[in-house]
Amino acid sequence: MLNNEDVTDTEKLIILLEKVISFQIDAGYTEPFYKSLIRSINILKSKDAQGFHNIMKYINDDFRMMADRGLYGGEIDVVTNEIYSILRRNKLFYNK
Repeated sequence: MLNNEDVTDTEKLIILLEKVISFQIDAGYTEPFYKSLIRSINILKSKDAQGFHNIMKYINDDFRMMADRGLYGGEIDVVTNEIYSILRRNKLFYNK
């Protein structure tokens, strides 16, 4: 069962992850480059408790690929830092 903090964090993560996807689209990248972010959003929207512990791995995978492609700095770093802040403070997203 999700508590109020969990609901707030999942809603905020959805918004932030959608922003990261927008950055990638604006840079000319297509879905294969952010498929793990889409998977994370789907887990968050469905409130699939079984999948929450995988979200950190999925996000890390796509963020590493973003760094490899040079997608970092400026506003995107502010968004990714906020995402990591939420993931670190909420035990819902810890690997079990």
